Amino acid sequence: MLDRTRVCRWVKILLPVLEMTLGRECVLPARQIRSAEEFFRAFPGVKDVFIDGTERPVHA
Repeated sequence: MLDRTRVCRWVKILLPVLEMTLGRECVLPARQIRSAEEFFRAFPGVKDVFIDGTERPVHA
């Protein structure tokens, strides 16, 4: 089993390689959705959207 620190390290090392490979194969999404309207234009058949979030305290 891997600890979180080691997993984080591997993600930082391997994610750029994965992104480069997927970008080269043209399989990365070509969209960056910034609003609900853009989302529904991109996915017109979607009727329901569920947003999952976690509240975290903010130290100010």
